Amino acid sequence: MNKKIIIRRALDLAMTILSVLLMGGLFLFPSDVVHEILGVALIFLWASHIVLNRNFYKSLFKGKYTPFRIVMTVINTALLASCVLLAVSGVMLSNHIFVFLGIEHGMGFARLAHLAASHWYYILIALHFSLHAGAVFSGLKLKEKSRAVRVIVNCAVGALSLYGLFAFVRLGLWKYMFLAQEFFFFDMQRGFALFVLDYVSIFVLFAAVGYWVNNGLLKK
Repeated sequence: MNKKIIIRRALDLAMTILSVLLMGGLFLFPSDVVHEILGVALIFLWASHIVLNRNFYKSLFKGKYTPFRIVMTVINTALLASCVLLAVSGVMLSNHIFVFLGIEHGMGFARLAHLAASHWYYILIALHFSLHAGAVFSGLKLKEKSRAVRVIVNCAVGALSLYGLFAFVRLGLWKYMFLAQEFFFFDMQRGFALFVLDYVSIFVLFAAVGYWVNNGLLKK
């Protein structure tokens, strides 16, 4: 594995970890400034990710659009839009890092936009991962592993996906995505470990579904 791929994988892993932590809102940290710092860090990581993958944007108006390419373009465009909305609303809501800007208006819009965009963003990054899951799995050389290892991996993904579906429904993430519920609720009694399990399993669920759909499109 060359240095560029290692950098890309490390960047993707860091972005995923930050995304999971930030889904806890302001409740995981003793001060909301930590949430802001992590949010700014995620913005810089996304900027780096876009620079590294700039050829994708250069090729948007070139070549033939297959069903898979259409899906990939829609997911990536929606993800970019949610990132921009998250960044703008986050700056507007800032109580520390960007307070010097003196933004006083539009707080109601910013709060709702941040709530909806953050949950759309989380689902979209899972779908975005599914677009490149084949490359990740080939790097891990799963096909070269024993049948027992492949069965264990598939069972683990299946179990996490089932729990992810349960967690998605129980947490009511769709309510935040469509603003059917305008205030974020965090169950403090469940603790950090179960919070991570919930959101990681939701990520695995949408990544697995996306991977399955993408494979079907590629075969066609």
